[in-house]
Amino acid sequence: MKKKPFFSVIIPCYNEEKNVVPCVKSILKQSFMDFELIFVNDGSADNTAKILRNFKDKRIILVDNKQNKGRPASVNDGIYASKGQIVVITDADCIAPRNWLQNIKQEFDKNPQLDAVGGVYESIGQDAISLAGNLLERIFMDFGLIPNALPGANSAYKRETLIELGGYPLRKWGADSFLNMLMHENKKSIKISSKNVIKTNYPKKMKPILKRKFYWGGGLAKTVDKMKFKLGFFIRPVYFILLLSSIAFTIIFLFISKYVATFGLISTALLFFIPHITILLLSLVWIKRNKKYVYLNSLPIMLFLPVIQEFSYFLGFIYVLVGRNLKNAWR
Repeated sequence: MKKKPFFSVIIPCYNEEKNVVPCVKSILKQSFMDFELIFVNDGSADNTAKILRNFKDKRIILVDNKQNKGRPASVNDGIYASKGQIVVITDADCIAPRNWLQNIKQEFDKNPQLDAVGGVYESIGQDAISLAGNLLERIFMDFGLIPNALPGANSAYKRETLIELGGYPLRKWGADSFLNMLMHENKKSIKISSKNVIKTNYPKKMKPILKRKFYWGGGLAKTVDKMKFKLGFFIRPVYFILLLSSIAFTIIFLFISKYVATFGLISTALLFFIPHITILLLSLVWIKRNKKYVYLNSLPIMLFLPVIQEFSYFLGFIYVLVGRNLKNAWR
């Protein structure tokens, strides 16, 4: 009887002919070799499937769907085809460092009770905008400013845990957020390790950054109907509600009482500037601690990116919360 692999690495892909080769090569070169690599071709119209068939490594399994089913359904196809104890999910535009799987295994070995292990992202692009987007995420993750949130393209789960929870959530928007909340609701044990790094592409222009954040915010709002409220998951929408309320309060009282309006103005300034100053200071600490001095180039953008990016997230959240459909957004 053939021995089952320890890991099943699942990669859904749709029209990824430009990215899939470096992704495959990076995983086949892993220092930990006991894995199967499952690519789920989600009805690609390009040469993705053909390129994958050209790889002759026996660890590669191709699930070739002729119709586009979406990422969540494709991940589930990979889960059901998998044989490993641990299911690792990433994307076809990611590049895995040599010790990526080894680092994940070490976390499960240190704590066998863990249900899931997540990691962090590192930017492939070295331009200032890409680095700024990555730096902001790393600050949120590494300094614990958001709860144990498993990144969609750098997460590993016990297969039995995913099956118990019903597989990957079949939600067009917010599947990653929903799964995170499902894990917390069911008191599953999660570990986020900053040593578990995978490289990915970040948008190089502002519009795609804002568009992505808008959809992520809308995706989070899609989970509200199913899960209990937890402030940690909604800290960004709550922050902007407070900020906008403070601005409105100040404007209204300009016509009623200058003293009250002055108080509102001070409150608004504190709400706006304290988080930005904190993020800039944390950026410098993170850069020095990790010796990633190339990220210094992103600091000018960090002066305005956090508020613009997170405001787009907030708008997406509110857009869906009031009953609008994400597919009609950003037209």
